[in-house]
Amino acid sequence: SCMAGMALTLVLGLYLGTLLPGVLGDMRGAEISPAPAAGGAAPPAVASDGDDGRPAVAPGPSASRLPPELAARLEALEAAVRTTPDSAGDWAELGNLLFDAGRVRESIHAYERSLALAPGNADVLTDLGIMYREDKAPQKAVECFRKALAADPRHENALFNVGVVLYTDLGRRDEAVAAWRRLLGVNPHARAPDGRAVAEMVRRLEEPLRRQ
Repeated sequence: SCMAGMALTLVLGLYLGTLLPGVLGDMRGAEISPAPAAGGAAPPAVASDGDDGRPAVAPGPSASRLPPELAARLEALEAAVRTTPDSAGDWAELGNLLFDAGRVRESIHAYERSLALAPGNADVLTDLGIMYREDKAPQKAVECFRKALAADPRHENALFNVGVVLYTDLGRRDEAVAAWRRLLGVNPHARAPDGRAVAEMVRRLEEPLRRQ
């Protein structure tokens, strides 16, 4: 719905913004700008056109703090999937709203139901990966991002997010850099949520390796 889309835009990129100081911690001399607060003018996680996949976002508000329109939509979707549980789109939208309400495990379930009905949806797979990372399951998150990339090798949010999880949670620096290099091959102007160019991130991460 229009209102749901507007609310999701407000939180676009915030979660990865909170991870960037860790991702860029090896980049000596780089100033890290904090991600804007929810409701601010958040820049996109990657500079892309036509990519409907949501990047990782900050933990959502509780259900009581959802805007009234979205709280009503959440209740309507919960009722809808109980009576007609065969709409992949409804389950995906429900997953989005459940996450915004801070109900991570239920969001995971909703995304999984959506994928059971419509396998291979790169956007939903990316969202599910984000939720697994939030649920302290980074390896499952990586698996979801890789499935998203198998379905759509040019999915920019999946490429960016898999790099963040590989580097920050799993310590697999080389694989993270490789993912971000793939992203640059798709979009040379890709940017992180704080506006930093991904190309600059990669360059700084590779500097210590060149000095060895």
